[in-house]
Amino acid sequence: MLANASNSAEFLANELNKHILNGGGSKTIREYIKGLVKDGLGIHDATKEELDRLFDFPLFSLYAFADMISRRAQIGWSTHGHSAVDVNIYAYPAEGSETVRGNHENIEVGRFLQDYLDLDVKPITQELRKSLSAFSTLQSDEKPWTGRIPTEAELKERFEEHEKHRFA
Repeated sequence: MLANASNSAEFLANELNKHILNGGGSKTIREYIKGLVKDGLGIHDATKEELDRLFDFPLFSLYAFADMISRRAQIGWSTHGHSAVDVNIYAYPAEGSETVRGNHENIEVGRFLQDYLDLDVKPITQELRKSLSAFSTLQSDEKPWTGRIPTEAELKERFEEHEKHRFA
């Protein structure tokens, strides 16, 4: 699911709000939203409720876009301020950390730790792959595994908190 996304939720939210502020151009806002979801997130099965949320509350679209892809990718976040910015990793002592020096893709960090700690991850990987066929994003009561969808008041509170820290 993540490989289908070509833009971040933040980028798409900015694009949507720019489109609205500039009068919308030749496309209606609803058509524009559908295009952002399809082309930017690679989501072809957006629900009417998800699209309505983006249309009705464009100022909170950052959270709506992030929620749409996170639920489909089966990812839960403890924060919503993630971006594609490089993250520094420090190692001490320097001996043994030579292979992790410089810039690396995030998946390489896991491989480094696996090698450095001499871990055999094959058994757990096989067990997880076996269980994938039985895994579902819905629980028996048809609620998403990532939890309930936040109310508009909760989204507004999160947005205001985010903006307060963003410009601090």
